[in-house]
Amino acid sequence: MNQTNQMNQNNRLVSIIIPVYNEDKTVAEVIAGVNRLPFAKEVIAVNDGSTDGTAAILARLEGEVENFKAISSPVNRGKGWAIKQGIAVSRGEVLVIQDADREYPPKNILVLLEELERNHGAAAVFGSRALRKNPKSYHRY
Repeated sequence: MNQTNQMNQNNRLVSIIIPVYNEDKTVAEVIAGVNRLPFAKEVIAVNDGSTDGTAAILARLEGEVENFKAISSPVNRGKGWAIKQGIAVSRGEVLVIQDADREYPPKNILVLLEELERNHGAAAVFGSRALRKNPKSYHRY
């Protein structure tokens, strides 16, 4: 049995916070991908003052997707604010931040959770785009 299945059997709720700003082209796909992950979870999307169709998409998904909650701000307050809002309403024992722009596929969350399970005493596990070649990574000057 892999660690992700063991984690699910232990009924550890994972709160997945998705800060969102003007991601109407990708947010539904990201939420669907997160929702397919095979463990107990709640998904919290925090719309940070989007001016495109993001708010309407999140409102629709809130009525359609199980264990999904959308929070909205009428003005942009920044990614840090959005994450704090998600944390404030989260109920999970484990917290994950997933961006809404598809830069990181939701399946990568499984790797992070497996690493967390391998390191039982760890307070945090971080992914990094700098550890491997990533064509989407920003150049450093």
